[in-house]
Amino acid sequence: MKCNSKKAPADFNRQLDAGTRLFVQLVLLLGYPQAYAYQIAFPKSSASACSAAASAAAAAASAAAAATSAAASATSAAASAGISAGSGGPLSLESLLQKASDWQSEGKGVVYFGDQAGILAVAALKDPVKDTTPRALELLGKMKIQVHMLTGDSASTAASVASELGIEHVVSGVLPQEKEAYIQKLQAEGKFVAMVGDGINDSQALARADVSIAMGKGTDIAMDVAMVTLTTSDLMLLPKAIELSRRTVRIIRQNLFWAFVYNTLGIPIAAGVLFPVTGLLLNPMWASAAMAFSSISVVLNSLRLRR
Repeated sequence: MKCNSKKAPADFNRQLDAGTRLFVQLVLLLGYPQAYAYQIAFPKSSASACSAAASAAAAAASAAAAATSAAASATSAAASAGISAGSGGPLSLESLLQKASDWQSEGKGVVYFGDQAGILAVAALKDPVKDTTPRALELLGKMKIQVHMLTGDSASTAASVASELGIEHVVSGVLPQEKEAYIQKLQAEGKFVAMVGDGINDSQALARADVSIAMGKGTDIAMDVAMVTLTTSDLMLLPKAIELSRRTVRIIRQNLFWAFVYNTLGIPIAAGVLFPVTGLLLNPMWASAAMAFSSISVVLNSLRLRR
C-alpha cells in the first residue's frame, strides 16, 4: 500500500497497529520540520489503511507544528507533509523491495520497519538539494578545487546525488574513522585538504583536515572542532569564504612587500647615508610623517577587502 497525496478510498478505514503508527509518526517528525521529501509503502501482509496513516500523519505533524511554534492546524500540516491515503493498494513483498530499490536509485534514504514476522512498512526520506548548491560547486570547480563527497549513505543513493550535482569523486557507506582515513590518504598524496561537515560523524575528519569548515546549522561538536563556521547551511558561502581568504592573503603579502621596500629606502636616508654625497639630512618631523604615511597606506590597502 503506498501513501501519497490522493484522498483515501472509503474501504481503507482500518486502523494501523500501534507499532506501525509510531513508525509513521517518527518518519513525519523527522521529515516535516525540516521539509524533507518522504514516502511510505506498506506490504500486503500488514493490510494497513492509509487513512489511518493519514491520521497518524496529522497527529505527528501537529506535534511537529507545536514543537516549531507553527500556527497551522494538524490537518493542514498533514496535507503539507504530503501524507494521506492512496488508492495504490497493498504491495507484494517483491514489489515492496523493488520500490525500496527504486527509491534508493532516486537518491532517497530507505528505512525499513518490521517485526519478527516480516516487513510492516518501508519509508523513503530525501533531503532536497538546495537550489544554490549546483552553483556553489560550479564556482569551486572554476577555482580549480576538486570536490570529494564522503557519505554514509548507500552506493546507489550517493551515486544519484553525485550525478545530480556533477561530483566525480564519491565514497559511500563510510564510517567516521573511514572519513578520517580518506582525508589522510589525500594528504599523503600531497594535497591540501579542506573538510566541510555538519554532523557528529564528521568531527574526526574535520579535526584531521588542513582546513575544517562547519555549517552554521550543524552540531555543536562539529562547530567546536572546525576552524571556520559558516553562518548558514548555504554552500554559496563556501566559495565566498575561500575567495575572501585568498584576497586577504594577497593583501597581506602586498602590505609586507611595500612596507619592506619603504623601510629599506627610508631608514638609511633618515640615518644620513646620503649626507656625505649630497649633504641631505632628513628632518625628524618629515621622518615621523613618512612613518605615519606607511601605516596609513597599509590600512587603506587592507580596506579594499570591504569591496
